[in-house]
Amino acid sequence: MNKHKRVVVNFASGGRENYLRGSQRLFDSALEVNLDADMLICSPELQDSGDYTSSENMTLFLRKRWPISKEWGECPTHQYAPYAFKSYIIQEARDMGYEKVMWGDSSLIFLKNPEPYWKISEDIGAVLLDNPGCPESFWTSDDCLEHMGCDKEFAKTFWQVEAFTIIFNFTRKKAVELFDKYFEHSRDGICLLGQSGSIREDFRAHRHDQSILSYFSREMAIPHIPHGSWSYQPDLIVSGEHNPTFAKMGVTNDYFDWKSCIAKYKLGEK
Repeated sequence: MNKHKRVVVNFASGGRENYLRGSQRLFDSALEVNLDADMLICSPELQDSGDYTSSENMTLFLRKRWPISKEWGECPTHQYAPYAFKSYIIQEARDMGYEKVMWGDSSLIFLKNPEPYWKISEDIGAVLLDNPGCPESFWTSDDCLEHMGCDKEFAKTFWQVEAFTIIFNFTRKKAVELFDKYFEHSRDGICLLGQSGSIREDFRAHRHDQSILSYFSREMAIPHIPHGSWSYQPDLIVSGEHNPTFAKMGVTNDYFDWKSCIAKYKLGEK
């Protein structure tokens, strides 16, 4: 186990894109920035399971299956519980004995070593990235709001988080409380599905796990890291206008030369 008891977790399965390809890219970028954490990747599409020493600071755990919680068993499929694999694989990492767990989407690329964000987690417990322009009310169904206890007017007052990467530091009480709420509502058969939709004029669609994390982190006064730590605009990253640690790119995005960006950051050119 990594000496800091840190792990980055990722899940990939069939869908709109080749998500396992994104998992490979995430792993490659972690090595490029000298990530000081282990990695756990679950996917039913892996060729095999195994444990591999990838660097002095990283062991890679590959599991050819869906995530499994000791208490709650195997994660339900995406059809029945959209994005439940996030909370289940985080819980699996807890069950393995990890204290600091980072979720990383297959869309995530590390452009810098995320060490500062592990340190922020020591202070605030959970690291969540702000998602300006996306109010909770736009992206959360009525049945989810009601089940969480979130007033519809209150949902208009705060942005959702951008849940492509999250850190939970389970040595901190607030992180434990937030994750337990998140995991509970990921299993309730309501909040992930958002089946009711809404006839509210401002409602657009339901965002599943983001809706849950956004409300409970706001309710617990856990601050969201301002936009700028992450970017989804490769042109602005390449030009130097954005200098993020985390890039969010579709897994089929081949025109973004992220390795060159990492090299420039290392040389201090940005």
